[in-house]
Amino acid sequence: MNWYETLTDIFAGYVNQQTLEEGADQMVFVSSDNPEYHNRFLEAIDKGLELTEAEGLSVKEIVNKSGYRVATPEEASDLLRELRRLYLERFERAVS
Repeated sequence: MNWYETLTDIFAGYVNQQTLEEGADQMVFVSSDNPEYHNRFLEAIDKGLELTEAEGLSVKEIVNKSGYRVATPEEASDLLRELRRLYLERFERAVS
């Protein structure tokens, strides 16, 4: 699965119409005992951030297919950064 598919799955399945906190909690539930998922989630978010800053459109579309709406690439980038922060915060708690 490539970063685009993984990021699409994150927003369609884990975040969707929940809060970012709830989405991050669900991601941690899946990844806390599976390093492959943890790495996949981070790679997808990081690649999304990289491309949002460069192009913006594809990541904005991914976010907008979920329950979230962003108008600009900057808003998509801000949302990804916040999801990453929440996910890592909760992941560290779960594996400590």
